[in-house]
Amino acid sequence: MPGLTESQGKIVRSIVQTVPDAGLGQLTAVLSAQMGEHTMADVRDIVMVEMRDRKVRAIVFSPIVSLCEKNQPGKTRSRFPFELPTLLWNALVDTAPKLMTQAREMALRSESEDVLPYIFNQVCDSALVGLQNNDPNFQPVIDCLGKSSPDAARELMGFLKMSSVLRDVLIELPLWVDRMNSDDELSVRLAYRDAAKLTANGPARLFEFIHINLDAPQKILRIISAALDRPSDLSTEGTSLFAFGDLLLTQCETSLASINEIDLYQGATAGAALANAAKSIIGMITEFEESIALSKNGPWGRRVARIKRDISVAFEKLIFQVEILIPKALPVAAGAQNQKALNRSPNMIVAPDPSAVARLEAILTFIAQIRPIASATGVGVLRSRVITDTQEFLEYYSNGLFALIADFNQDPDAVRERVDLVAKYVALVHDDEAAERLRRRSLTALRR
Repeated sequence: MPGLTESQGKIVRSIVQTVPDAGLGQLTAVLSAQMGEHTMADVRDIVMVEMRDRKVRAIVFSPIVSLCEKNQPGKTRSRFPFELPTLLWNALVDTAPKLMTQAREMALRSESEDVLPYIFNQVCDSALVGLQNNDPNFQPVIDCLGKSSPDAARELMGFLKMSSVLRDVLIELPLWVDRMNSDDELSVRLAYRDAAKLTANGPARLFEFIHINLDAPQKILRIISAALDRPSDLSTEGTSLFAFGDLLLTQCETSLASINEIDLYQGATAGAALANAAKSIIGMITEFEESIALSKNGPWGRRVARIKRDISVAFEKLIFQVEILIPKALPVAAGAQNQKALNRSPNMIVAPDPSAVARLEAILTFIAQIRPIASATGVGVLRSRVITDTQEFLEYYSNGLFALIADFNQDPDAVRERVDLVAKYVALVHDDEAAERLRRRSLTALRR
């Protein structure tokens, strides 16, 4: 049966070029199902060609590709339209076909042998010239940028002018993030100096580009610190760099506010969410304190101090609930509820409160997972005390359960369920091995 006609193929190619990378595979199945199975091979070929072309464009236009995919500080959409690399490529094929052939060949062999990046930089320079001279071949590029923003064309030319610097930054960036030794600091300063020489907004564009390509956005602070020799928050106020710190602190404040919205009735899931929020906040605050000279009355110094205070108060409030929840999740004899003594006897008549069971699991999960950052959150001492008290309670309570096993009036299944509940908490305040020993001990006792 016939495949796609020429007009159908053109339509499919135009659609494929607008689809994000993650959706290309799904698009193959959707289009093939709509057009009939006989078109499967043609559609797949078009998608495969587009995937290869995107890989080539990503290498050649690496200084701008990330700006067409991800969000920037203070923005809710990409810096440039997603289709920009494709339009630039098409324009350059018409104006510099020989150069584009060389660039494609060089990009396609990038995984197997060394490449010559100066060819890619020449491509970016050619694009810059085409835009500056209003070359008719670049009109689709200009029209596309105009729909995005009135200043988009000017901003793109600024980034293209810095293409060689930004390409080198991509190579150095993993080292800057992972180790940042004296050689790396020098490399950062040289990139900063070169960016400043190229355009008036070069430093701001440089840091924006770096921020876009970081997996952990707060690490932009250590790069700013290296470039400017640990600046103060007062010196950055009013500059283009201030947006980065402002965004990170806003994220901290949003995460802190979300802590009160986490549903503790979700148990371990809620506890893990709390711990992740805490680690995110502390990670950002630590970066601020290590990278920036914070002033007590500075714009960032005040906010950091307030966040540290608020997170300590919020976590103290959470941890203090453990003492209230334990006798509800693990009911004890009436006379033992308020006594720290050996007679913390399990009450098998009263069933555990399901809400207390879940909430206690959430908080103990949270306590267990924040161990590396407990001191930084301001609750290190409180956390240690509550863990010790909980361990002591669980030890007495489990001993009481084993004493009940010998009581023929007790339902073995009920005792086993209570032991399993205790073991779940033991795993959080001790470790999994201690919990497993408790379970094995109960199985041995129940067989007798």
